[in-house]
Amino acid sequence: MFHNSTNRRRSSRFPLCAAALMLALVRPAVAAPETSASPEPPASEEAWFVVTIRGQQCGYVHEMMRRVGDEVHSESDTQISIRRGEATVKMRMERAYRESLDGRPLAFRAVQTLGAMPQTIEGEIRGDRIFLTTTQQPGASFRSDFAFDPGCRFSWGQLLESRRHGLDAGVEYDVKTYDPSIKTDGPIEMRIRIHGRERVDVLGKPQTLHRLTSSMKLPAGGMTIDSDAWVDDEYTPMITNVDAGIMKMTMYRTTKEEALKRGAPPEMFLETMITSNRDLPRDVKRVKYKLSVKPEAKGKLPDMPDTDMQTFERIDDRSAYITVRRTDWDAMRSTPAKADATPEKLAGYLKASSVCDSDNRQIRRLAIRACKSDDAPTTKADKLRKSITKYITNKGLDVGFATATEVVETRAGDCTEHGVLLAAVARAAGLPARGVGGLVGVPSSFRRAASGPMEYGFHMWTQVYIHDKWVDIDAAMRQTECDPTHIAI
Repeated sequence: MFHNSTNRRRSSRFPLCAAALMLALVRPAVAAPETSASPEPPASEEAWFVVTIRGQQCGYVHEMMRRVGDEVHSESDTQISIRRGEATVKMRMERAYRESLDGRPLAFRAVQTLGAMPQTIEGEIRGDRIFLTTTQQPGASFRSDFAFDPGCRFSWGQLLESRRHGLDAGVEYDVKTYDPSIKTDGPIEMRIRIHGRERVDVLGKPQTLHRLTSSMKLPAGGMTIDSDAWVDDEYTPMITNVDAGIMKMTMYRTTKEEALKRGAPPEMFLETMITSNRDLPRDVKRVKYKLSVKPEAKGKLPDMPDTDMQTFERIDDRSAYITVRRTDWDAMRSTPAKADATPEKLAGYLKASSVCDSDNRQIRRLAIRACKSDDAPTTKADKLRKSITKYITNKGLDVGFATATEVVETRAGDCTEHGVLLAAVARAAGLPARGVGGLVGVPSSFRRAASGPMEYGFHMWTQVYIHDKWVDIDAAMRQTECDPTHIAI
């Protein structure tokens, strides 16, 4: 989100990316006529939706579904633009699915353009496994395969599942789907609840629709994304609200002409800052925060993780204490490194992935230049952090969410790019590593007021595993010893 060596503003795009993905996952692409419990797929249908943030149009979704022989093919194209300061960030997510007539997944293709280089992931289901090919740049492909849950359903299969359960108020059921952008090695689970008919306004036109809610928890202890959808009797979504914490997006069914209209994209930097009741000194060692949901907001305060730096203590459903303290690096440096092997549970944090490709040659060379193989883990972590802080020279705002492969090429980005590249070089150097999303104290020069209480903005940094614990380091903020304004979410 921020970088201390520049006067530019930064903002994490995690909630926006997650909300945009949720738009594509919470409903079937288009609806088929309700002729039976297993409706016939449409010969060819399409739908257009306008996407808004805080009432401002920020993009559109275009969806299509058609029958091709004994298969159903569905496609979706989601395009979103936001402003961060003077920069405009554009993101595009394209999905194409192939399914059998009875809803069994066969294959898919996902293209994401969140930075300068599009990333393409193609998947084919063979038996009980899914085989993925990820391409970040021409001639550079990353192949992997995982066990595939036979209960997963794509667009057509989700529609069949919805038909089976019906739209009676009080019905609840679980749906499994799959999207490698969120999780490569397993299903994404959503809980669906039917609430009954409601009178709602759809772009100025009152309609009586069925309301349903969906809850999806992101993997690895991540946030829960909730959505509300209002659908007609044939399951056509007319309104979809997605709540990703700071990011609330609404999608309305409309015409192609209305969906493609362009206006000024919403500003997403200042509007997402959180103000505390006091300022903090730069050298503060420990801070105890009280976090509360605003009185006008719905829902409860989500649980937050306990880490080496922070301890979460719930007060009630809408408030909690979180205590954050600096890691004692002097104590870690004086602790001898253990000679035993890395625990099996950490193996995944050493592997290359499509986003964190630690096998990339440039990334491996960067790791070799930054540290020695026999350096102590604490020394490695410090050297790697400093090398990434220095390596990313174009600290701009116009990158959506670049992979480590893209960042090592462009040397551009803000906190997310610093975080993902640092995780990749750490893995290449033999340190288990992962990204962390949360809040950080905004330097005074970036705040909305020249003086006053501390403000917090959404941010990403890195954790490395040293001496049986995850330790926070932050390349964007130039901190190996992270200050206690870092709150992991």
